[in-house]
Amino acid sequence: MRYNYWKCCGFVLSHNKYLRYAVERQAYVSQIKGPALFLAQFAQDVPPYNTLENITQWAKDLGFLGVQIPASDKRLIDLDKAAESKQYCDDLKGRCNGLAITELATHLIGQLVAVHPTYDVQFDAFAPKELHGHPQEGHSCGIPCIPGPSAPRDW
Repeated sequence: MRYNYWKCCGFVLSHNKYLRYAVERQAYVSQIKGPALFLAQFAQDVPPYNTLENITQWAKDLGFLGVQIPASDKRLIDLDKAAESKQYCDDLKGRCNGLAITELATHLIGQLVAVHPTYDVQFDAFAPKELHGHPQEGHSCGIPCIPGPSAPRDW
């Protein structure tokens, strides 16, 4: 009898702990914006995928609530301007047709930061064209391209 009592109490305690965790988690989850679309998959030089305004309108028409902007695509965002100008960030947000900017995706830029020399030729494709064939400069270009703590963050 005692064994079942403690087993039952243990379940109640763990169940209450789970419920408290679920309520706390719900507070965080309710702040998530989405579903979002990763624009790098679709960005190209033909409409409606060629400008931020066009591609976000297309995404909005499909029912998305946010977009992940690839930081490496100059057609969609200029990181240097974004790091220096709050006004540019506000304008960028306004060009998104009401969709939330959920992420600045630095996947490709990040690939340049820690690439092994064996893969220099393959990773040239991720570096800016003017740095192709210059692996050391390509590796070092990835670090300043990633927005630092001084970059405006109020999207």
